[in-house]
Amino acid sequence: MSTLLSRRRVGRASATAVALLGASLALLPVSPAHAAQTGTVNAGTAAWGISTYLNANSPGRPNPYPAGYVAPASYDATSKLSTWGNATGTVKPDGSATLAVAGSSINWANASSGHWLRLTDLEATLDATGNGTVSAVVSYGVSASPTTFDENTVQRGPQRVVVVALAGNTAGDRTLTSTTATWTGLEGAWDPAFLTFLSGDATADPAVPAWGYKSTVVNDPTKPERAPSPFTFSLSTVAPATTATVTGANPTAGLTLKVDGTGFRGNTLPGDAGVYVGLAPSGGLPDVSTMAGMDSFAASAYIPGAIPTGSFTTTLTAAPAKLDKTKTYSVYTWQSHTHSNTSQDTERPVSIDWVALGLATTPVPTPSVTKSTPTVTLDWAKKPVAGKKGKLAVAVAGAAAAPTGQVTLTLRREGTAKAKTLQATLVNGSVVVKLPKLKQGKWTVTAAYAGNASYTAASAELKTKVKPKK
Repeated sequence: MSTLLSRRRVGRASATAVALLGASLALLPVSPAHAAQTGTVNAGTAAWGISTYLNANSPGRPNPYPAGYVAPASYDATSKLSTWGNATGTVKPDGSATLAVAGSSINWANASSGHWLRLTDLEATLDATGNGTVSAVVSYGVSASPTTFDENTVQRGPQRVVVVALAGNTAGDRTLTSTTATWTGLEGAWDPAFLTFLSGDATADPAVPAWGYKSTVVNDPTKPERAPSPFTFSLSTVAPATTATVTGANPTAGLTLKVDGTGFRGNTLPGDAGVYVGLAPSGGLPDVSTMAGMDSFAASAYIPGAIPTGSFTTTLTAAPAKLDKTKTYSVYTWQSHTHSNTSQDTERPVSIDWVALGLATTPVPTPSVTKSTPTVTLDWAKKPVAGKKGKLAVAVAGAAAAPTGQVTLTLRREGTAKAKTLQATLVNGSVVVKLPKLKQGKWTVTAAYAGNASYTAASAELKTKVKPKK
C-alpha cells in the first residue's frame, strides 16, 4: 500500500537529558497546525460504485472484472459496489480525516474492445464537512485479445492521480463515535487531473493514446450516469493510550518505568515528528513550550518517526533528586516537536514506592486528588441562519489550571428524533466550533465536557431559533 502522506526526515533528539529537551522545545514556536484527532484509524473500508455507467454490467462496456481485483479490494454484484479495505489514517474531532485503503479494482470491456482501467490504493483527504479529494494509483490499457484479460498491455500509468473532488457534502453525512467514523453518500465530480490523465499524452514520444472509454467519464449534468458515484467510508479508530509499569526503585538507580503506548500516529500529518514521553507531577500536562514547564519533568524519552503500528515501548529513569514525595506523578505523552496539537496528549498516573527510593522511612500516603466541577459557557461566535453555517464558542473554566480535554456538542431540532454530534478539543479552556448547516426551526445545543485529572464532567445547554435566510 502506498504511503498515506510523504514521510519527513526527523532530526536526532536527546531523550535522556530533560534540560536539553526543554531547551530544544523552548526555542521552537508553538503552532496550532491542526486540530486534535479522535483516533488513529486501525481498520475500515471504502465502498464506491465508481459510476453508474461503469457498473451497469452491460455488454460492450468496461464492466467490473472481479477476477482482476487485488485483495483486500472486492466487488459485490448485488450492490454493484467496489470495496477497498485495510484502512489507515487519522480522524479528528471536527470530523476531518486523512485515510488510505488498500486493494485494486479493474473495469474491463471483455468481448468488445478489451480496454481496461485499474484503480489502486485509494487515499482520501476530508475536511470537517466531508469535502476534499480522493486519489488513486491509476493505469489503463487494452488487452491483446478482447476475450482474455491481460493488464500487461499498459498504455499509461501506474500514476497517483486525484480522481474525484468531493463537494457539496455536509457534516450531516458523517457519524462519529469514540471508536468509529463513517461518511455516507459523499458526492463530487471527476477531478481535472483524472480527466487529463485519461486523455493520454499526445506530446510523448511515442504518443500515449487516450483510454478507449474516456468519453464515458465526464462531468455533464445531462449524463448523470457518467458522473462519479457517491463514496462511503467506514472506519474504526483507537485513541492513544499508555500503560506504565514500575520495573525498579532504589536510592542509587532511581525510579525506572516501562511505558507502553498504543493508538499513536507519529508523523502522519504535517508538523508531526514523533511523540515525547515524560514523567511529571499529576494534574495536567506542563507547558512543554517553555523551559520552566520542562523543568517539571523528572524524566523523558523521545519516540521518533511514524510509529507505523501505532505502538511503542520505552523506558523512563528518574533520579531520586528529581522527585518530590509530597506529590503524585503521571506519565504524559505529547506531539513532537513543538506540541503543535493535542492529539497525542495522554496522562497515566504512577504509584511510587518512596521508601524503596530512600525518600521516606515509612510509606507516604498517596495525596487525595479532589476534582472540582468546572463551568461550561456557550456563546455564539456566529449565529446560524437556515442554510448557512454558524460558529459556537465553548468555554470551560474552573479553579485549577485551564481545563483540557474534549467537548461533545449535540444539536437537536425540535420535532425530530435525529441529532447531530460534533467533537472538539479545548485549547486553554476554550474552543470555537464550526457548525454544519442547520434547517430552520428551534434547536437545542448541548455541550458536554468529558473532564480530566483535575475536573469532573460538566455540561451546558443553549436554545436558539434558526431563522430563514434573508
